[in-house]
Amino acid sequence: MNIFLFKEQANNRGYYCEISTNCNYDELAPSQLIVHYTGDHRWQVAVEEASSIFFDYFTKANKGKLEIDIEVMKWRPVDTNDTVVKYATIKALSQQLKINLPDVSFDKTSGAFTFSKKANNTV
Repeated sequence: MNIFLFKEQANNRGYYCEISTNCNYDELAPSQLIVHYTGDHRWQVAVEEASSIFFDYFTKANKGKLEIDIEVMKWRPVDTNDTVVKYATIKALSQQLKINLPDVSFDKTSGAFTFSKKANNTV
């Protein structure tokens, strides 16, 4: 099990999310992503979208089935939103599976999130 804490401040605004992940990877199985989410239902779509984004990166270098158990363990009403949960989920998965994702970042000065430079997708 991996626990990832995203806790930052930028432009007098807080960003907070703590996520628990557990991944099982079977390189011999056909390429497939399976996500089991057990946290607060309000974050389910964000977690599933983030898992899909991560899997797109993951399959560039790996083939096989990736099964993920995810729980958003701690969040705060003012400091947590869908974008924060997506970012924390992707970073938690990349940390656990030891995959560097340079196209996924958080700018500590502006508070902007980038999920893909190629798609020019900054939030």
